[in-house]
Amino acid sequence: MLDLSLLQLVKSSILSGALQFTAGAVMMLVFSSWGHRVFNELNHNAAFRPQSDFRMGVYVPFLCPFVNAFLLGLMFQHVLVNIPLTASLPAWQSGAVVSFLLWLTNTAHGIVIDWCCYRISALLTVWMMLCTLAQSVVNGAVTSWMLSG
Repeated sequence: MLDLSLLQLVKSSILSGALQFTAGAVMMLVFSSWGHRVFNELNHNAAFRPQSDFRMGVYVPFLCPFVNAFLLGLMFQHVLVNIPLTASLPAWQSGAVVSFLLWLTNTAHGIVIDWCCYRISALLTVWMMLCTLAQSVVNGAVTSWMLSG
């Protein structure tokens, strides 16, 4: 069984976040011929928040990889440590739990990133999060129930 301590979780989040940041920098170099056009659009298209906005200028490029790594680490810890708990649930409940965790670590964080990048309201962001949460839980419950036999 995997039993992550908070220190292990923080260490893995820092390492993974740093490697995600590095991978992003490498991709910027690989696609450097596009770079000036991309940055021009980011800085001049009214759909995007200005780089001076904390969400766009700091969170998305610098903090997001670490938050993403931490959320994924939490999901791994829950799923891998609590498999006996999840396995003891009826199939539809187990599917709903796993889908909720995937939604939390992927979809919800992606919607927060969208809110950071685009000029959308917090109300729209919450609405999108609630709608996708409901869809994810239903999807996990039904799929798990249908595939369980």
